[in-house]
Parts: sequence; C-alpha cells; structure tokens
Amino acid sequence: MRMRWEHWLLPTLLYYGVFFVLPQLIFVRNSLHAFTGPGQVGDSFTLANYAKLLGDPYYLGALGESVFLAGMTVVISLVLAVPVAYGIARKTSRASQVIFIIMFISSLTSTVIRGMGMLSFLNPNGPVVRLLSLLPGVHDPPRLTGNLTGAILALVHYAVPYTVLLLVPVIQAIEPSLEEAAAGLGASRPMIIRAVMAPLTAPGLIAASLLVFALSMGAYTTPAIVGGPRLRIYPILIYQQVSTVLNYALGSAMAFIMMVVAVLVVLLAGLVSRGRLYHT
Repeated sequence: MRMRWEHWLLPTLLYYGVFFVLPQLIFVRNSLHAFTGPGQVGDSFTLANYAKLLGDPYYLGALGESVFLAGMTVVISLVLAVPVAYGIARKTSRASQVIFIIMFISSLTSTVIRGMGMLSFLNPNGPVVRLLSLLPGVHDPPRLTGNLTGAILALVHYAVPYTVLLLVPVIQAIEPSLEEAAAGLGASRPMIIRAVMAPLTAPGLIAASLLVFALSMGAYTTPAIVGGPRLRIYPILIYQQVSTVLNYALGSAMAFIMMVVAVLVVLLAGLVSRGRLYHT
C-alpha cells in the first residue's frame, strides 16, 4: 500500500506540535495566572498581566520600540539588499559571484561573533565614531552603542545577507527580456522599476520583509550585545522576567503579545499582497 503524500507531513506536524504549539499553550496558560513568587504562578485565572502590559506606559513603550526596531531593520535591509540582489541576479561577472559568496558566508557566521564585531566597530573608540569625528562641524559624534540606534545597525548587518539570498532567485526568475521590452518602448529606468520589477518582485519582497521582521522582533543576542541589557525592547525584558526575576506569568504574557503582533503583521502583509494580486 502506497503512502499518500499527506502521510509524509505527519513527522513534521508532530514535531512542531510538540515543540512549538505546546510551549505556546504553556505560555498562554502561565500568562493567565498571577505571579505568586519566584518561578511560581497562582491557581486562579486573571488578566492582570495583560492589563499591566497594555496599561503601563513603560511596557507599551517597550512594545512600540520593539516594533520600531523591527520595522526600521526591514526598511534599511531592503534598501541595502535590493540593489545587491539585482546585481548578483543580472550580472555574471566574477565580482557578483564574490559578493554572493560573501553574503552566503556572512549568513552562516554566529550571531555572537557578528554582534561582538559590530560592538567593536561601533563603540566610542571604534573606526565609525572616529571617522564621524573627522567630519567638519562634528565635535561630539553620536553614540552608536548602548542604544536603539546601535541595535538597529547591528540587526541590519545581520539581516541583509538573508534578504539578499532570498531576493536573488526571485529576480533571476524574472525574464530580462521584460525589462528590455519596456526599455524598447521608451520606458525610463525608474518607470521600468515601478511598472515591471516592483510588481513581479512584490511577493519576494513581502516574504523577505516578514522574515526580517520576525527575526528582528524576536532577536535577543544582537540587541543585547550592541544595544546593551538596558535596551527597552520585549526580547530583553522577557529574558529578564524569566531568567532574573523568575516572573514566568508576566514573561509569558509578553511572549504571547509579541507572537500576536507577529501574526498581525503576517496577516496585514497577506492582505496587502492579495490586494496587489487583484489589481495586477
């Protein structure tokens, strides 16, 4: 008896059911109980944790900064990655191959190593701040570590290789003859990008944006190294609540809220993508 293709999905579904769905359910359960002591939750159900997170300006600000951090990382990563991905996809020179290899190797490098590299690169005695101090009129260069700016720069450095690797096959799948035909009809380069490339690459851009957003929204190691442990974003606060304060109830509620935000972003991106498909 031949196995149907659905049967091959069972091991994967079982694995994710045990190691993804069950932990999320545990988060939800813990978040609905009160904190009664280090590592302990009460028996009665309560929404006090969510009321605290959604009513306290400090935690609302942390959620806003987390979304801002992820959003800025997405925007800057796309701005930097799209031209590189286009050059790799359209050019067959040795330089494009070298850039592709660099991006691939960079994506395999440990987050800790890359974070420490960015910390030494952006710290007050590093080359970036020294170069800024040499500019005319810059007497007090901005601090690029221990704040949200440094965390964004470090996450962009982390996300750009993944964005490039995702977009290269998307652009390669678009026939160059479409661009040539548009140019032959008198379309300028900006018009070709807007009318030909943008609609055809939109699904890939949305997929890359969602991946970068999810990675940035939940990133702990890179922001903690470059931005510092006092950075007010959800991953760092969750770590502090679960590992230092041992407040599993509040930490679980924060984790669930962060997951809900990620799901809402995915749904919004799906609606935008569907709207684009209907209008093309």
